[in-house]
Amino acid sequence: MQRFVIRVRRVGLAAVAAVSLVTAIVLIWLLVRPETLGAIGTVYLVLVLALAVFPLAALAAWWFDRRSPEPEDDTRAHEPGATDSARRHRRLRDQPRSVRRS
Repeated sequence: MQRFVIRVRRVGLAAVAAVSLVTAIVLIWLLVRPETLGAIGTVYLVLVLALAVFPLAALAAWWFDRRSPEPEDDTRAHEPGATDSARRHRRLRDQPRSVRRS
């Protein structure tokens, strides 16, 4: 199930990046003309620029997602009151002392 979620997330990131880039190209094609450029507000031009830059942010998120380790299959994660700090504490408690970081 986790691999499916990771794949769906990656496909979603790629789709959002592609749609954003195509939208930015179309808007730049339509808006950046001498007769229309003066009538367009700065906010709209910044939004078009953000649409053009967003695929880079999506690719960076994809890269960080690929570098992140796969989640461990911890059956205790579904216990009531199993917060992140409680799981981290149990993981450190169960490790031998020679493996722990100082």
